[in-house]
Amino acid sequence: PIYVDFRVDGHIMGSAFTHGGAHAPTVMARIKGTAPLRDIAVIKNCRIVHSVSPSRVGGANAHDFTWTDDDFDGSAAWYYLRVVQTDDEIAWSSPIWVDK
Repeated sequence: PIYVDFRVDGHIMGSAFTHGGAHAPTVMARIKGTAPLRDIAVIKNCRIVHSVSPSRVGGANAHDFTWTDDDFDGSAAWYYLRVVQTDDEIAWSSPIWVDK
């Protein structure tokens, strides 16, 4: 299976939390695939807000990154992660809900 560790401000997949507003939410992801990774997308409220294409930087099976949602306006939001490998296998994280 594809390993996905996805967090927003340290909160794990499936969590719901209230954002304090002192900073923009920070997404952290750690992925270990069973084949080279082709695309990783952070999805917020049904649209891609950040993407990474590890295949363009060597085609590794694993990739870690952090990303800060500087467009967060304090409104309620939900985030999840989609991972696609070069063999077309796909992994989805559970969402994380951020309340205002």
